[in-house]
Amino acid sequence: MEMSTAKLLIFSLSFIACFPVNETAICTYNVCSFHDPCKNGGTCKPNSECKAACICPPEVDGKHCQHRKSPKRCTNECTPDTCHNHGNCTFDTESCNMECKCESGYTGKKCNHEMCDAMVCVHGSCKKINNVRSKCQCDDGWIGETCNIGCTRNCLHGECFLHRGEEICACEGHYKPDSNCTEEEIPPTTVEEWDKRYLGFLAIPLLLSFVLAVSVYVMWRYRFTFILKIIYTFQNYEDHAICNNIINAVEKSRRTILILSPDYVISEWTRMEYQVAHQEMLKKRQKIIPIIFRDISIQELDKNLSYILKSITYLEWPGTSEQDSPKLSKFWEKLRLTMPKKREMLIEDDKNTQKDRATTVV
Repeated sequence: MEMSTAKLLIFSLSFIACFPVNETAICTYNVCSFHDPCKNGGTCKPNSECKAACICPPEVDGKHCQHRKSPKRCTNECTPDTCHNHGNCTFDTESCNMECKCESGYTGKKCNHEMCDAMVCVHGSCKKINNVRSKCQCDDGWIGETCNIGCTRNCLHGECFLHRGEEICACEGHYKPDSNCTEEEIPPTTVEEWDKRYLGFLAIPLLLSFVLAVSVYVMWRYRFTFILKIIYTFQNYEDHAICNNIINAVEKSRRTILILSPDYVISEWTRMEYQVAHQEMLKKRQKIIPIIFRDISIQELDKNLSYILKSITYLEWPGTSEQDSPKLSKFWEKLRLTMPKKREMLIEDDKNTQKDRATTVV
Protein backbone atom coordinates (compact mmCIF):
# COMPACT_ATOMS: atom_id res chain seq x y z
CA MET A 1 0.00 0.00 0.00
CA GLU A 2 2.84 2.43 0.83
CA MET A 3 4.61 1.57 -2.43
CA SER A 4 1.44 2.39 -4.41
CA THR A 5 1.09 5.72 -2.61
CA ALA A 6 4.73 6.61 -3.40
CA LYS A 7 4.23 5.75 -7.08
CA LEU A 8 1.07 7.86 -7.17
CA LEU A 9 2.95 10.81 -5.61
CA ILE A 10 5.80 10.50 -8.15
CA PHE A 11 3.25 10.29 -10.95
CA SER A 12 1.49 13.46 -9.73
CA LEU A 13 4.76 15.38 -9.39
CA SER A 14 5.91 14.41 -12.90
CA PHE A 15 2.53 15.38 -14.28
CA ILE A 16 2.53 18.83 -12.62
CA ALA A 17 6.19 19.69 -13.28
CA CYS A 18 5.83 19.46 -17.07
CA PHE A 19 4.86 23.10 -17.69
CA PRO A 20 3.51 25.44 -14.97
CA VAL A 21 0.30 27.27 -15.75
CA ASN A 22 -0.95 30.26 -13.82
CA GLU A 23 -4.61 29.49 -13.12
CA THR A 24 -5.23 33.04 -11.86
CA ALA A 25 -4.20 34.75 -15.10
CA ILE A 26 -6.98 36.92 -16.56
CA CYS A 27 -6.79 36.99 -20.37
CA THR A 28 -8.86 38.88 -22.90
CA TYR A 29 -9.47 35.70 -24.90
CA ASN A 30 -8.55 31.99 -24.72
CA VAL A 31 -5.61 31.49 -27.07
CA CYS A 32 -6.03 27.69 -26.93
CA SER A 33 -9.38 27.97 -28.71
CA PHE A 34 -7.58 29.34 -31.79
CA HIS A 35 -4.16 27.68 -31.61
CA ASP A 36 -3.58 24.35 -29.79
CA PRO A 37 0.10 23.28 -30.09
CA CYS A 38 -0.20 20.30 -27.70
CA LYS A 39 0.28 16.79 -29.07
CA ASN A 40 -0.08 13.20 -27.83
CA GLY A 41 -3.09 13.98 -25.66
CA GLY A 42 -1.60 17.10 -24.03
CA THR A 43 -3.97 19.70 -22.58
CA CYS A 44 -3.59 23.34 -23.69
CA LYS A 45 -4.11 26.13 -21.14
CA PRO A 46 -3.10 29.83 -21.10
CA ASN A 47 -0.08 30.62 -18.92
CA SER A 48 0.62 33.79 -16.91
CA GLU A 49 1.47 35.66 -20.13
CA CYS A 50 -1.76 34.49 -21.81
CA LYS A 51 0.22 32.26 -24.18
CA ALA A 52 -0.50 28.61 -24.96
CA ALA A 53 1.18 26.10 -22.58
CA CYS A 54 0.87 22.30 -22.58
CA ILE A 55 0.18 19.98 -19.66
CA CYS A 56 1.49 16.56 -20.74
CA PRO A 57 0.36 13.05 -19.75
CA PRO A 58 2.92 10.90 -17.84
CA GLU A 59 4.06 8.93 -20.90
CA VAL A 60 5.15 12.01 -22.93
CA ASP A 61 7.20 15.15 -22.35
CA GLY A 62 8.53 18.18 -24.23
CA LYS A 63 7.29 21.75 -24.70
CA HIS A 64 4.40 20.57 -26.87
CA CYS A 65 4.27 16.97 -25.51
CA GLN A 66 5.96 15.79 -28.72
CA HIS A 67 8.35 13.20 -27.20
CA ARG A 68 7.20 9.82 -25.93
CA LYS A 69 9.08 8.21 -23.08
CA SER A 70 8.51 4.69 -24.43
CA PRO A 71 8.00 3.42 -28.00
CA LYS A 72 4.44 3.03 -29.09
CA ARG A 73 2.77 1.58 -32.13
CA CYS A 74 0.58 4.09 -33.86
CA THR A 75 -1.55 4.43 -36.96
CA ASN A 76 -1.74 7.28 -39.42
CA GLU A 77 -4.63 9.51 -38.34
CA CYS A 78 -4.58 11.78 -41.39
CA THR A 79 -7.81 11.87 -43.41
CA PRO A 80 -8.86 14.11 -46.33
CA ASP A 81 -11.01 16.20 -43.97
CA THR A 82 -8.53 16.46 -41.10
CA CYS A 83 -7.28 19.94 -42.06
CA HIS A 84 -10.71 21.19 -43.29
CA ASN A 85 -9.45 21.57 -46.88
CA HIS A 86 -7.24 24.50 -45.81
CA GLY A 87 -3.95 22.65 -45.26
CA ASN A 88 -1.90 19.47 -45.74
CA CYS A 89 -1.91 16.73 -43.09
CA THR A 90 1.46 15.14 -42.13
CA PHE A 91 2.02 12.23 -39.73
CA ASP A 92 5.24 11.45 -37.79
CA THR A 93 5.57 7.69 -37.18
CA GLU A 94 8.22 8.14 -34.48
CA SER A 95 6.26 10.50 -32.26
CA CYS A 96 2.83 9.38 -33.55
CA ASN A 97 1.93 13.03 -34.08
CA MET A 98 -0.42 14.39 -36.70
CA GLU A 99 0.12 17.99 -37.85
CA CYS A 100 -1.67 20.30 -40.29
CA LYS A 101 0.42 22.71 -42.35
CA CYS A 102 -2.09 25.48 -43.02
CA GLU A 103 -2.52 27.50 -46.17
CA SER A 104 -2.02 31.25 -46.28
CA GLY A 105 -4.72 33.08 -44.30
CA TYR A 106 -5.64 30.16 -41.99
CA THR A 107 -4.43 29.01 -38.58
CA GLY A 108 -5.34 26.58 -35.80
CA LYS A 109 -4.52 22.97 -35.02
CA LYS A 110 -6.70 21.80 -37.90
CA CYS A 111 -6.58 24.97 -40.05
CA ASN A 112 -10.16 25.74 -39.10
CA HIS A 113 -9.69 29.41 -38.13
CA GLU A 114 -9.02 32.39 -40.35
CA MET A 115 -6.19 34.72 -39.33
CA CYS A 116 -8.49 37.46 -38.03
CA ASP A 117 -10.39 35.00 -35.82
CA ALA A 118 -7.27 34.53 -33.67
CA MET A 119 -6.53 38.25 -33.35
CA VAL A 120 -8.24 40.53 -30.82
CA CYS A 121 -8.48 44.27 -31.56
CA VAL A 122 -9.65 46.08 -28.40
CA HIS A 123 -10.84 49.27 -30.15
CA GLY A 124 -10.87 48.39 -33.84
CA SER A 125 -11.33 45.61 -36.39
CA CYS A 126 -9.01 43.01 -37.92
CA LYS A 127 -8.04 43.33 -41.59
CA LYS A 128 -6.24 40.80 -43.80
CA ILE A 129 -3.17 41.95 -45.73
CA ASN A 130 -2.65 39.98 -48.98
CA ASN A 131 -4.13 36.88 -47.26
CA VAL A 132 -0.76 36.41 -45.55
CA ARG A 133 -1.00 38.27 -42.26
CA SER A 134 -3.54 40.23 -40.23
CA LYS A 135 -3.47 43.73 -38.76
CA CYS A 136 -5.74 45.73 -36.48
CA GLN A 137 -7.35 48.79 -38.05
CA CYS A 138 -7.97 51.05 -35.03
CA ASP A 139 -10.95 53.33 -34.46
CA ASP A 140 -10.44 57.09 -34.17
CA GLY A 141 -8.79 57.87 -30.85
CA TRP A 142 -6.83 54.61 -30.49
CA ILE A 143 -3.44 53.29 -31.66
CA GLY A 144 -1.18 50.28 -30.98
CA GLU A 145 -0.94 46.74 -32.29
CA THR A 146 -4.21 45.81 -30.55
CA CYS A 147 -5.72 49.34 -30.55
CA ASN A 148 -5.34 49.66 -26.77
CA ILE A 149 -3.49 53.03 -26.54
CA GLY A 150 -5.69 56.13 -26.25
CA CYS A 151 -5.15 59.82 -26.99
CA THR A 152 -3.06 61.79 -24.45
CA ARG A 153 -3.35 65.41 -25.65
CA ASN A 154 -4.92 67.73 -23.05
CA CYS A 155 -7.75 69.66 -24.76
CA LEU A 156 -9.15 72.26 -22.33
CA HIS A 157 -12.51 72.93 -24.03
CA GLY A 158 -12.93 69.78 -26.12
CA GLU A 159 -11.97 66.14 -26.59
CA CYS A 160 -8.83 64.49 -27.97
CA PHE A 161 -8.91 61.91 -30.79
CA LEU A 162 -6.43 60.35 -33.17
CA HIS A 163 -6.62 60.83 -36.94
CA ARG A 164 -4.09 58.91 -39.05
CA GLY A 165 -1.81 58.55 -36.04
CA GLU A 166 -1.91 62.28 -35.12
CA GLU A 167 -3.48 63.65 -31.92
CA ILE A 168 -6.10 66.31 -32.73
CA CYS A 169 -8.36 68.39 -30.45
CA ALA A 170 -12.07 68.54 -31.28
CA CYS A 171 -12.96 71.86 -29.61
CA GLU A 172 -16.31 73.13 -28.37
CA GLY A 173 -17.76 76.32 -29.82
CA HIS A 174 -15.20 78.53 -31.57
CA TYR A 175 -12.04 77.45 -29.75
CA LYS A 176 -8.90 76.86 -31.84
CA PRO A 177 -7.73 73.21 -32.13
CA ASP A 178 -4.07 74.19 -32.52
CA SER A 179 -4.11 75.91 -29.10
CA ASN A 180 -5.46 72.84 -27.23
CA CYS A 181 -8.88 74.52 -27.20
CA THR A 182 -7.65 77.42 -24.99
CA GLU A 183 -8.03 80.33 -27.45
CA GLU A 184 -11.38 81.35 -28.89
CA GLU A 185 -11.72 82.77 -32.39
CA ILE A 186 -14.57 84.85 -33.71
CA PRO A 187 -16.23 83.17 -36.72
CA PRO A 188 -16.47 85.31 -39.86
CA THR A 189 -19.86 86.84 -40.50
CA THR A 190 -21.60 86.56 -43.83
CA VAL A 191 -23.19 89.62 -45.47
CA GLU A 192 -26.35 89.00 -47.42
CA GLU A 193 -28.03 91.32 -49.92
CA TRP A 194 -31.39 92.42 -48.66
CA ASP A 195 -34.30 93.45 -50.81
CA LYS A 196 -35.00 97.18 -50.64
CA ARG A 197 -38.64 96.65 -49.77
CA TYR A 198 -37.60 95.10 -46.44
CA LEU A 199 -35.43 98.06 -45.42
CA GLY A 200 -38.42 99.98 -44.12
CA PHE A 201 -39.48 97.11 -41.88
CA LEU A 202 -35.93 96.75 -40.56
CA ALA A 203 -35.33 100.45 -39.96
CA ILE A 204 -37.97 100.75 -37.21
CA PRO A 205 -36.66 97.84 -35.04
CA LEU A 206 -33.09 99.02 -35.53
CA LEU A 207 -33.99 102.55 -34.49
CA LEU A 208 -35.82 101.31 -31.40
CA SER A 209 -32.88 99.08 -30.53
CA PHE A 210 -30.49 102.00 -30.88
CA VAL A 211 -32.62 104.20 -28.62
CA LEU A 212 -32.88 101.40 -26.07
CA ALA A 213 -29.12 100.81 -26.13
CA VAL A 214 -28.40 104.52 -25.65
CA SER A 215 -30.89 104.69 -22.79
CA VAL A 216 -29.31 101.71 -21.07
CA TYR A 217 -25.85 103.21 -21.48
CA VAL A 218 -26.95 106.55 -20.03
CA MET A 219 -28.58 104.83 -17.04
CA TRP A 220 -25.46 102.75 -16.47
CA ARG A 221 -23.24 105.84 -16.87
CA TYR A 222 -25.14 107.69 -14.15
CA ARG A 223 -25.44 104.56 -11.99
CA PHE A 224 -29.18 104.13 -11.86
CA THR A 225 -30.14 101.51 -9.25
CA PHE A 226 -32.46 99.74 -11.70
CA ILE A 227 -29.77 99.13 -14.31
CA LEU A 228 -27.19 98.16 -11.66
CA LYS A 229 -29.53 95.44 -10.38
CA ILE A 230 -29.92 94.06 -13.90
CA ILE A 231 -26.15 94.02 -14.44
CA TYR A 232 -25.60 92.36 -11.06
CA THR A 233 -28.20 89.67 -11.88
CA PHE A 234 -26.48 88.62 -15.11
CA GLN A 235 -22.94 89.06 -13.79
CA ASN A 236 -20.77 85.91 -13.73
CA TYR A 237 -19.40 84.54 -10.51
CA GLU A 238 -15.78 85.32 -9.80
CA ASP A 239 -14.60 81.72 -10.04
CA HIS A 240 -15.77 81.61 -13.67
CA ALA A 241 -13.57 84.62 -14.51
CA ILE A 242 -10.36 83.01 -13.23
CA CYS A 243 -9.85 81.22 -16.53
CA ASN A 244 -10.02 84.45 -18.55
CA ASN A 245 -7.85 86.31 -16.04
CA ILE A 246 -5.12 83.69 -16.37
CA ILE A 247 -5.20 83.78 -20.17
CA ASN A 248 -5.13 87.60 -20.29
CA ALA A 249 -2.31 87.84 -17.74
CA VAL A 250 -0.12 85.32 -19.58
CA GLU A 251 -0.77 86.75 -23.05
CA LYS A 252 0.11 90.32 -21.93
CA SER A 253 3.35 89.29 -20.21
CA ARG A 254 6.81 89.00 -21.74
CA ARG A 255 7.98 86.58 -19.05
CA THR A 256 6.00 83.95 -17.15
CA ILE A 257 7.62 82.84 -13.86
CA LEU A 258 6.42 79.43 -12.62
CA ILE A 259 6.99 78.88 -8.86
CA LEU A 260 6.89 75.06 -8.75
CA SER A 261 5.82 73.27 -5.58
CA PRO A 262 3.74 70.12 -4.84
CA ASP A 263 0.58 72.23 -4.45
CA TYR A 264 1.30 74.05 -7.72
CA VAL A 265 1.68 70.80 -9.68
CA ILE A 266 -1.69 69.32 -8.62
CA SER A 267 -3.73 72.51 -9.08
CA GLU A 268 -6.01 72.69 -12.13
CA TRP A 269 -5.71 76.50 -12.44
CA THR A 270 -1.91 76.48 -12.42
CA ARG A 271 -1.96 73.64 -14.95
CA MET A 272 -3.91 75.87 -17.28
CA GLU A 273 -1.42 78.72 -16.61
CA TYR A 274 1.67 76.87 -17.78
CA GLN A 275 -0.19 75.29 -20.70
CA VAL A 276 -1.15 78.75 -22.01
CA ALA A 277 2.38 80.02 -21.33
CA HIS A 278 3.77 77.06 -23.27
CA GLN A 279 1.59 77.91 -26.26
CA GLU A 280 2.76 81.55 -26.14
CA MET A 281 6.37 80.38 -25.91
CA LEU A 282 5.94 78.25 -29.04
CA LYS A 283 4.68 81.37 -30.83
CA LYS A 284 7.88 83.19 -29.70
CA ARG A 285 5.86 85.83 -27.87
CA GLN A 286 7.38 85.28 -24.41
CA LYS A 287 9.65 83.13 -22.32
CA ILE A 288 9.00 80.82 -19.36
CA ILE A 289 11.19 80.96 -16.21
CA PRO A 290 10.57 77.87 -14.03
CA ILE A 291 11.69 78.16 -10.37
CA ILE A 292 11.62 74.99 -8.23
CA PHE A 293 10.60 76.35 -4.82
CA ARG A 294 10.18 72.94 -3.17
CA ASP A 295 10.91 69.37 -4.23
CA ILE A 296 8.27 67.91 -6.53
CA SER A 297 7.58 64.32 -7.57
CA ILE A 298 8.25 63.41 -11.21
CA GLN A 299 5.26 61.03 -11.15
CA GLU A 300 2.88 63.92 -10.43
CA LEU A 301 4.05 65.95 -13.45
CA ASP A 302 1.83 65.90 -16.50
CA LYS A 303 3.14 65.69 -20.07
CA ASN A 304 3.31 69.45 -20.77
CA LEU A 305 5.07 70.47 -17.52
CA SER A 306 7.56 67.62 -17.86
CA TYR A 307 8.36 68.79 -21.41
CA ILE A 308 8.87 72.38 -20.18
CA LEU A 309 11.35 71.31 -17.48
CA LYS A 310 13.27 69.15 -19.97
CA SER A 311 13.51 71.84 -22.67
CA ILE A 312 14.06 74.97 -20.53
CA THR A 313 16.77 75.70 -17.96
CA TYR A 314 15.11 76.16 -14.57
CA LEU A 315 16.26 77.84 -11.33
CA GLU A 316 16.24 76.28 -7.85
CA TRP A 317 15.41 78.26 -4.71
CA PRO A 318 18.46 77.91 -2.40
CA GLY A 319 16.71 78.76 0.87
CA THR A 320 16.98 81.65 3.34
CA SER A 321 19.46 80.31 5.90
CA GLU A 322 22.80 82.03 6.57
CA GLN A 323 24.70 79.15 4.97
CA ASP A 324 22.77 79.66 1.74
CA SER A 325 23.51 83.41 1.56
CA PRO A 326 26.04 83.15 -1.34
CA LYS A 327 23.69 80.84 -3.24
CA LEU A 328 20.83 83.26 -2.67
CA SER A 329 22.81 86.14 -4.19
CA LYS A 330 23.63 84.03 -7.25
CA PHE A 331 19.96 83.06 -7.54
CA TRP A 332 18.76 86.69 -7.68
CA GLU A 333 21.53 87.55 -10.14
CA LYS A 334 20.49 84.70 -12.47
CA LEU A 335 16.85 85.74 -12.19
CA ARG A 336 17.73 89.35 -13.03
CA LEU A 337 19.62 88.23 -16.14
CA THR A 338 16.64 86.22 -17.39
CA MET A 339 14.31 89.25 -17.27
CA PRO A 340 13.85 91.61 -20.28
CA LYS A 341 16.63 94.14 -20.78
CA LYS A 342 15.48 97.73 -20.20
CA ARG A 343 16.93 101.00 -21.43
CA GLU A 344 18.36 102.58 -18.28
CA MET A 345 19.17 105.94 -19.97
CA LEU A 346 15.71 106.36 -21.48
CA ILE A 347 14.41 108.72 -18.75
CA GLU A 348 17.57 110.84 -18.74
CA ASP A 349 17.49 111.15 -22.55
CA ASP A 350 13.89 112.35 -22.39
CA LYS A 351 14.84 115.05 -19.88
CA ASN A 352 17.72 116.25 -22.08
CA THR A 353 15.43 116.34 -25.10
CA GLN A 354 12.89 118.46 -23.22
CA LYS A 355 15.64 120.88 -22.14
CA ASP A 356 16.83 121.24 -25.75
CA ARG A 357 13.30 121.95 -26.89
CA ALA A 358 12.87 124.59 -24.16
CA THR A 359 16.14 126.26 -25.20
CA THR A 360 15.05 126.31 -28.82
CA VAL A 361 11.73 127.94 -27.94
CA VAL A 362 13.48 130.63 -25.87
